[in-house]
Amino acid sequence: MQAFLLRTDNLETKKPNGIRDLKSDSVKYSRTGNNQYLETTRFPELESIKIQHFQKDKEILILHDIEVAESFFSKLTGLIFKKNLKEGSGFLIENCNNIHTLWMRFPIDVLYLDEGGRILHMLYSVKPFRFTSSIKGAVKVLEIKSKAAAGLGLKVGDILRFK
Repeated sequence: MQAFLLRTDNLETKKPNGIRDLKSDSVKYSRTGNNQYLETTRFPELESIKIQHFQKDKEILILHDIEVAESFFSKLTGLIFKKNLKEGSGFLIENCNNIHTLWMRFPIDVLYLDEGGRILHMLYSVKPFRFTSSIKGAVKVLEIKSKAAAGLGLKVGDILRFK
């Protein structure tokens, strides 16, 4: 299984350079194809300024080898018997909102995902012999190599798709 990062920047909160402190009732965003425009009633000279952003449905491959925990035993043991995680690999646990790292040999980054694959919470470099808290709304946990989340530029709110 592979994981793709779906770039869906929150376009409603982005403003073009030089535009600051506009009241929300005076600003309207409109989209035409892959472009987004800012329209303002208070500043007509700024009307229809292009905002740079990612194409809405652009997917970027970030992990090429994801193991999925399919049984109770595989969920319980997880990465315990592994010596390390390779670059581009991960371990996905479905129907889960917390983990333990008992008897593991290496630290990991932990991503808590909702039903749609949106990252709700992230833990960095969780050391062996730790328990994590439950995260409200999380239904999947993705365990990846320590420091990989920062290296991939992942942040809360990003959407991951698994294929």
